[in-house]
Amino acid sequence: MRLVGTSQPPSEGVKGHDPELAMVEIDGDLDGDPGAEGEDHGGSLALGAQEEAFLGFVGAGQPFEIVAQSPFSLQSFAHIDQTTVIWLYWNDLDNWPHFRREVLDAFRYQHQRKLLWLSTLGQRRTIDRLLGFITLLIEEFGQPCELGYYLPWTLTHAQIGSAIGSTRVTVTRLMGKLRQRHQIKIYKDGFIAIPSTPSLTNQA
Repeated sequence: MRLVGTSQPPSEGVKGHDPELAMVEIDGDLDGDPGAEGEDHGGSLALGAQEEAFLGFVGAGQPFEIVAQSPFSLQSFAHIDQTTVIWLYWNDLDNWPHFRREVLDAFRYQHQRKLLWLSTLGQRRTIDRLLGFITLLIEEFGQPCELGYYLPWTLTHAQIGSAIGSTRVTVTRLMGKLRQRHQIKIYKDGFIAIPSTPSLTNQA
């Protein structure tokens, strides 16, 4: 499931609500096109009015938190036919201590990954941020193919640009450079792929 944040005025209706926890359950085959769409409050990016930013992917069984009293709208786009999102309040998890521990372990892992993201997105050169961004996505969500590993969902150059602090035009130009250097490849119908590396092999 792809998460996208959009700036919007703060909502008065969410005051007094506890943060919610969402778990994603996926059942079905990968499908190249978005199949479902939902909207709720969340996000933490400084965006201009109605400006969208790609926030990341959420895989099967992964939790993510919806923060109350946020000036941002969070949209989710399912990439397979059957996707279920389970909404819980943190207080609900007190009834299932083992499940709560699993959720906290998942958030701990996500925090470790965020440190890698911050390191990558802190690179000075845009092309380094771009390659690092693609590599981290494929390390976490990539599928094996004859070219190495590929990201099984499509991303527009504008979405990539919003994630790495660049523009669509710059991303298009730098993607061409990375392809010329054989650091990335295009697999089948526009899916981004990179050659196999030890880190990707270990992830698999």
